[in-house]
Amino acid sequence: MKDHRIDTEPIKAAALKDLLDVVDSVRGKKALILDPSLTGVLGLIVKFPVLRDHGLDKVFHLDARTPLSATHDKIICICRPSQANCQIVLSISLSPLLPATLTINKDYIQTSRSELREQQQPHGPKEFHVYFVPRKTSVCVDVFEQGGVLGDVILGELPLLFIPLEEDLLSLELDSCFAELYLNGDLSSITSSAQALMNLQHQFGLFTRLTGKGDKAKILVDMLLRMRQESIIDSRTRLYAIGQSQSIENLIIIDREVDFVTPLLTQLTYEGLIDEKFGIKNSKSLHFPGIPVLLPCVFNMVNSCHSFGGTRYRFNCSSSTDSTFDFKCTNCEYSKNPEASA
Repeated sequence: MKDHRIDTEPIKAAALKDLLDVVDSVRGKKALILDPSLTGVLGLIVKFPVLRDHGLDKVFHLDARTPLSATHDKIICICRPSQANCQIVLSISLSPLLPATLTINKDYIQTSRSELREQQQPHGPKEFHVYFVPRKTSVCVDVFEQGGVLGDVILGELPLLFIPLEEDLLSLELDSCFAELYLNGDLSSITSSAQALMNLQHQFGLFTRLTGKGDKAKILVDMLLRMRQESIIDSRTRLYAIGQSQSIENLIIIDREVDFVTPLLTQLTYEGLIDEKFGIKNSKSLHFPGIPVLLPCVFNMVNSCHSFGGTRYRFNCSSSTDSTFDFKCTNCEYSKNPEASA
């Protein structure tokens, strides 16, 4: 990048528009059932008061271990396209009307649809919408088809791909992609990466040069080049008339398989120290009350945190939301700071 950073606001605005389009597609008051792994991701692009203005009354977590209380006639479910999530959603959708308290279990899946219709309550069926992030898979469709509800449940996609964590950091926030890619041989995360990079080219122009290292990197580069050619041939896409990017000169893709050691190294920056001690996820970290959140004092804070009790609460680790986390400060090595070594 020539200026070292690109404007990530258009990416965030596009993600917000896609999310609100999904919410507005269901008219009236509705409830949202949300995959817990997406809670932090959505929190980076939208606040709950905004969703409430668009008709969302309540938000529930998609969890098979806890009862679900919902009395809404219209339900929107947003989740990752895993088979386990689909089974939980299927158990909910198999009920013609969500009871006031519904315990999700496998008995719903084993019960035939004709038997469930006999138990239908007089208020009428629920309107059930399921949106998969970032895309719908054939495995998900098969689960609903085998459950006999494919015609009763509306399936869709919510293409949340790159999420801006910082002004210079974009992430797909796919927590399970490593296991899926290297243990299960599932290449769906590469497909999502290629689609995210294509969207980036639609906004900022074509990458001048593509460089990759590793077998998975080659797969991604080949997929990206094929998608680019298909988009250029199709005159209906914006990429047909777009030129070379003026913001991004080179794209370097590194396969994690060629370098397993780097993630195991100790982080020597202030932000890395917080991540090592408390953990950072979705640009947020857990913090003990009473501890000053001043980055020059992080070294002392981490060493003395065992003396503080009470419950933890989250604070932002993003320079865009907290001026304390200045870009230069968070990327500064604490070992070189006089206060840290004192």
